[in-house]
Amino acid sequence: MNKNITKSDSILKKRIRRFKSIKRGYYSFIILISLYLLSFLSPILVNSKALLVCYANQSYDQGENYSDNNNNGQWDTEESFQDRKNYYFPALSDLLGGLFSNQYYEASFFGQDSIKGKVKFGKPNYRILQKTFKEQNSDNYIIMPLYPFDPLEEVLSEKDESYSDLNNNNQYDSGEPFIDENMNGEFDEYRPATYPDFINLLGTDNQGRDVLARLIYGFK
Repeated sequence: MNKNITKSDSILKKRIRRFKSIKRGYYSFIILISLYLLSFLSPILVNSKALLVCYANQSYDQGENYSDNNNNGQWDTEESFQDRKNYYFPALSDLLGGLFSNQYYEASFFGQDSIKGKVKFGKPNYRILQKTFKEQNSDNYIIMPLYPFDPLEEVLSEKDESYSDLNNNNQYDSGEPFIDENMNGEFDEYRPATYPDFINLLGTDNQGRDVLARLIYGFK
């Protein structure tokens, strides 16, 4: 028997090799698949919801361990307790189509009743909450997606200077105290569309929405 006889490649291998030889088509295919993968993973890569929230509410909850100093079988205000940490995965819920929808909470759940003088209802602003946790120097922390914006939210008002809403009308009025961050003696709001910068890489549109986030979700 002739041992030099080689086994020919299958038709599939020949077709794959032929396809790879067409450089333009092959690399276009790779780019397209990469973009589809990016669009599928967009909820954990480009999202205003946190990947992970580690949160202890600094108050006693039923079931937490405590020191029963007076042996009455219940927690009393002056007694110490072990504040249990809870973990939430909002962005993962988006990726899995709301499978963990019970992980969504009102802004008030995280103590976000008022942000920069404006009452916030509904979902928390995790970017601001992340800054709050850092300022409090607590054990609470948040891990945000690589690009922490979504295509529908207005992001410019976060850049407004903070103020005290003395008359509770949810807007700044002349004479109300504010933090003059740029030291120009005036209360500054950032409503017009912005040019690209290190935060919003492609800037924002005329409604204050992040352009890059809208492009990525638009492709999806």
